[in-house]
Amino acid sequence: MQKKTAKRYLSLILSTMVLLLTVFAWNTGTASAASKWKVSPSSKTITAGKSVKIKSNKKVKWSVKKGKSVVKITKKTSKTATVKGLKAGKGYIKVRAGKKTKTVKITVKAKPKKPAPKPAKGSVIKGSTKSGLMTLKIDLSKGTYDQNRKVARVWVPIPTSDDYQTVNGFGYEANDATTAKIAKDSAGNKILYLEWNDSVAPEKRTAKVHYHVTRYQIASTKMVENGNVDKNAMKKYLSETETSGSLTSGVVKETADRIVKDANAKTVLEKAKAIYEWEIHNLYRREITAGDLSFSGCGRGEVEMVLTQTKGGKCTDLNSTYVALCRSVGVPAREKFGLRMNNGSSGNANGNEHCRCEFYLPGTGWVEVDPGDTLKAMLKEDGIAYGGTKKASDLSAERMNELRSRYWGANDNNWIKLASGRDITLDPAQKGHCTTNNNWERCLLNKSGTLNNIGYVYGETNDQYMQTYNPSSFGYTYKFYEDK
Repeated sequence: MQKKTAKRYLSLILSTMVLLLTVFAWNTGTASAASKWKVSPSSKTITAGKSVKIKSNKKVKWSVKKGKSVVKITKKTSKTATVKGLKAGKGYIKVRAGKKTKTVKITVKAKPKKPAPKPAKGSVIKGSTKSGLMTLKIDLSKGTYDQNRKVARVWVPIPTSDDYQTVNGFGYEANDATTAKIAKDSAGNKILYLEWNDSVAPEKRTAKVHYHVTRYQIASTKMVENGNVDKNAMKKYLSETETSGSLTSGVVKETADRIVKDANAKTVLEKAKAIYEWEIHNLYRREITAGDLSFSGCGRGEVEMVLTQTKGGKCTDLNSTYVALCRSVGVPAREKFGLRMNNGSSGNANGNEHCRCEFYLPGTGWVEVDPGDTLKAMLKEDGIAYGGTKKASDLSAERMNELRSRYWGANDNNWIKLASGRDITLDPAQKGHCTTNNNWERCLLNKSGTLNNIGYVYGETNDQYMQTYNPSSFGYTYKFYEDK
């Protein structure tokens, strides 16, 4: 019995010892785990301007070991540090616990650049449309030029679609023409070329042309100027023409310089506006004759003569003057030639020719301006005529603003653009010449033989110039039929 009791005590003692050893061992492991030093993160990539928080499970001291221009400690406690990235590079944070140290690597990326804001851009606001069918009938036998046994050549400007007009349904008939083809002139305008050789009877020298046009009103233009004029890209819109006069010296340059100086105009927009304002206050719309001068058709645009003698003229005279003055002070400008979409008697549209012009504004593009029609409105609606007692300065501010809203950065939808450019060589080249050197003669040709513009039907009989400005003498009829 005593032996069994002794065994039980011995067994109990052994079990207790095992249990104590197990607990001791477990407590020792826990203490070891608790004493392990951890710092996190051990490395981090951030963007300049951003921060990262570093933690330690023991009390430590924090410092920047390397890269003080790259990182800095902005906040710290005994167990945490906030590190901010200053600029792109690598920085190292030293973490010290007693005699032990650790290093945390911070890689700083450059702050992404914000995309540059897009510059403001000007824009054109389109308004209502007008549309209809334009027809052209050519019958050279009805004109006054002898067609018997002669070669006749005719060039017809054909409109094309652009931002402000849509042209479709173009077609032509010229069954008895020896040659009928579509070509382009030296300015890039689309041209229908017709030729009848000397064997074609006069009564068979006929052709018909038709096309449908929809034209947008330019209601207004938001004019924003950004950047500078690219003089190389705009070279042809800064150059002299045969009728512009010198743009570097003489009356054109002197007048333009005086205008911009008096207006204290520095920018492209300020110069363009100053020239427009000067023109509508100092020039006049003049009709068919002025003394011994004849203002034929839309005029020839002899700018020096406008500035020194006539003080005005028709649309080409007035708008050519605007273009030349702009170009002489570095503002790109150009003219456009076309037809008004007016219904005359039985649709008759002969005499509807009209030109407009534009200046180029960096940040906006081409801006419509029409001093020719501004001055025409002032003549027809306000009675402001050359030699008259009433002047532009007599008009109220409200009236002048109303006129500007029509023709400064704006224009109506009652027009078809046919062509642009000056000093034109046709394809095939024209051969005619005017019979005198009178600048105001009823002739579309320049003295050199180039075409002043191709806003009209042009023709020659045996290389003799045919009177373009006189449709009945030439033998052509335009008609316009507005869509209902």
